[in-house]
Amino acid sequence: HLKMEEQFILRVPPSVSERIDRLLSEKGTSEDNSLDLSFS
Repeated sequence: HLKMEEQFILRVPPSVSERIDRLLSEKGTSEDNSLDLSFS
């Protein structure tokens, strides 16, 4: 799962990557599913 997440972050613009990083650090990995839905 971590590999897929890393590849996804590498494909998006830096600004989006930073936003995702903040969300993950604030909410924790428990919010992964809802985060994926937002960008799917």
